[in-house]
Order: sequence, then structure tokens, then C-alpha cells
Amino acid sequence: MGSRKSAFTLIELMLVVAIISLLAAVAAPSFLEARKKSQNARFVNDQRVIAGSFEQYAMEHGQYPPDDFPGVTPAGMATYFTKVNFSGKTPMGGNWDWDEGYLAVAALSTVGSTAELTQWQDVDRLIDDGNLSAGSFRQRPARFSYIIEN
Repeated sequence: MGSRKSAFTLIELMLVVAIISLLAAVAAPSFLEARKKSQNARFVNDQRVIAGSFEQYAMEHGQYPPDDFPGVTPAGMATYFTKVNFSGKTPMGGNWDWDEGYLAVAALSTVGSTAELTQWQDVDRLIDDGNLSAGSFRQRPARFSYIIEN
């Protein structure tokens, strides 16, 4: 008489794989939505910190710093960015850009973002009115801008 080894059958293994796949399919959209909400909140927070730094600079120097290229910290601003990396990527992808005199007196923009338009509309709802063509947060040519001073 041969001894019988206990093991999983092929059907049992396929059933376990099917259940795990089903759970992953249900959880994935929730995970992606939570990730977007986290990115949006981080972006809004970083934007407020950076905008506050530019406003502080303007109060101390009587004017805003000169405009520079996307991802480049404007002259004299390095000491104001202690909690946010202005020259790094934004939470929404792309680079921060200081716009002084470009369609507004002073604006903080994001250039080259990889986020979808619907995600930018969600960000606008957190900051402003949810309308990217009006208010203090707007979609502009090749950028999304938070207008500090119009």
C-alpha cells in the first residue's frame, strides 16, 4: 500500500488564484483614487507653502523676485524654501515655475505635468472654484497657475 501525500489539487490552486485576482480587481481602483487624492493634497500644501515664500520675499524686498526657467529656483529665494524643494518635481509631475509678469503680476505655475485634466479640476476644487478658466487657479497655455497677484 502506497502512502498518499496531502497536497493541493489544481482546481484548489486555480480557485485561490481566481479569488486573489478578484480582490485585486476590486481594490485597485480604490487604491488609485486614494493615490490621486494624496497627490492633490500634497500639491495644494506645497503650493501654499511656496506661494507664501514668494509673498514673504515680496514683503521683505518690496518686489517679487525676477522670473526664471521652470525648475530653477529664482535668485534670492533659496533661503525661503526650507520645507519644499522648488527645483524638484511637483507631486503632479512636471516642474514648479515662477511667473513674474507672465499673464499676471505674480503666479506660481506647474509646467510639464503628467496629470490628467480631471485631476487638475479636482485640485482646483480644493483651492478655488473648480473652474480652470477663472479664479485664482487657472489653466494657461502649457501650464497650470496659481495667481498670487493679478
